[in-house]
Amino acid sequence: MKAILLILAVCIVGVYSHAVLLQPPAWWRTASRERPCGGATYVSTPSATWPVGSTQTLKWWIIALDGAGIMYGKINTEGGTDFSPNNTKVMNVTIIQPVDGYRAQGSFYPNITVPKVTCTGPNGTCTMQVFTPGGGGWYSCATLNITCPGCGAGKPISGDDCVKAQGLSFCASRNGDQVLVPDGQSALQIDNLVSKSYNQNHPNPNVFYNGNSSQCMTGYKEMLCELYFSRCGNSTSTYTQQQCKKVINDQCNITAAHQYLYDCTVFPLGTQNSGNSESSMDANAFFIYPSFILLFSLLTFCLF
Repeated sequence: MKAILLILAVCIVGVYSHAVLLQPPAWWRTASRERPCGGATYVSTPSATWPVGSTQTLKWWIIALDGAGIMYGKINTEGGTDFSPNNTKVMNVTIIQPVDGYRAQGSFYPNITVPKVTCTGPNGTCTMQVFTPGGGGWYSCATLNITCPGCGAGKPISGDDCVKAQGLSFCASRNGDQVLVPDGQSALQIDNLVSKSYNQNHPNPNVFYNGNSSQCMTGYKEMLCELYFSRCGNSTSTYTQQQCKKVINDQCNITAAHQYLYDCTVFPLGTQNSGNSESSMDANAFFIYPSFILLFSLLTFCLF
């Protein structure tokens, strides 16, 4: 993600640092903005063994709010620390965010469904990178052993699957579309998780001021289904950043404490009038840097 806000304060790494991966244990358990792995030295010994298709719970420790925000994950199947965009051995992994989002401080437990990959790094390992762009970015890496019981010799192991959505109840509008589903997970599982997130968030006044309005309920549901069921193959979407921001900012009126919760920049930038909202904004007006609002007052967290 590209940061367009220049952070004017420099925070001391250590007890004043703001987000780090604790489970599985990161190579360096002090929060750091240094890419790609928080300034840590590569460790070839795995700290966890995960079977393909299993659901694993991460522990992400936020020490101050500039470490909050949507978490992203990547796996380098060759191990090591190269997470550059042109590395073909790196794949994105889906992290299911906590349904109540991320508050200013504390431990949070998002889930990950282990993808089908073959780890070819030292000792048969992969490297997992977990990060959030919040506060200029916080990065952690851990070494994993990923097993594939029953895969058999020579059985291909790949990344995400492009499948035809069928039988979805919450995101029924996606039925018949080709959608991207993380390997080891099903479209029905994602549909259930999206429904749970919707039902817990839209009526919660701590998340949305207008969450129970008909416009918010309709728009929020559409946005979630677009966000978690990316179309692929012959199926395409016209959903834009402006439509997403209209839902979050106008129709639902998200609270200041949760403005970092949804990343509208994953959608393409449409025309200025996309979404038919009088308050449609340019690409970066709602999110001061593309993914998350960092309120000016939060810069003072660096002093905590």
